[in-house]
Amino acid sequence: MSDARANILRRLRAAPAGITQPSSDWSVLRDRNWSMEEQIERFRTMAESVNARVIDCVAPDDASRPLPSWDAVLAEDCAANGVRRLAVSAPLAAPLQALWTGSPNRPDIILTADRDTLFSVDAGLTTARGGIAETGSLILWPGPTEPRMLSLVPPRHIALLRTSRLHPTLWHAMTENGWAGQMPTNVVLATGPSKTSDIEQTLVFGVHGPKDLLILLIYDH
Repeated sequence: MSDARANILRRLRAAPAGITQPSSDWSVLRDRNWSMEEQIERFRTMAESVNARVIDCVAPDDASRPLPSWDAVLAEDCAANGVRRLAVSAPLAAPLQALWTGSPNRPDIILTADRDTLFSVDAGLTTARGGIAETGSLILWPGPTEPRMLSLVPPRHIALLRTSRLHPTLWHAMTENGWAGQMPTNVVLATGPSKTSDIEQTLVFGVHGPKDLLILLIYDH
């Protein structure tokens, strides 16, 4: 028996019996009771710090704030970034088509059907189940109508996030929404576009997923 293996086994045998319960003091998370304005500002700061783009907007029928509607922002950003084919989920396809009727500067709306289709589009549009202010993360909740590949395969990911669905921390999101009783097969926390530093320790975007993440932050609180 090698010395290294003998040392490991000796330490395991010398370890105290029984299981040590982890601390259940969650006060450090519960105490982060930021106001909605503080959550929005922190979410924006954290998301932009990892190269996500955040644009403030409102619903198309909301005239209560001097902000552009999210469909207008989406059309403008697609035109500016050369997005000609935009993949969307079934629930978003019909409303977006109606909003863009008569608009000359809009991409083609591609209903997500199969994997090959997603590899031929310029961007994918999804909704976000929520957002985490502490880290600037999106909560994506993939399902039959909005598959995971919609936010993963296209080179650009555009997400719709309502301010009313922001949470201070992941703990708040899990407890306030009762995740324990309704977890899907796959919950995704997306913080900024895809990136890696495996290649000669140089930060590269878009290697394992979209190289650009645009968050349309819809004020509805």
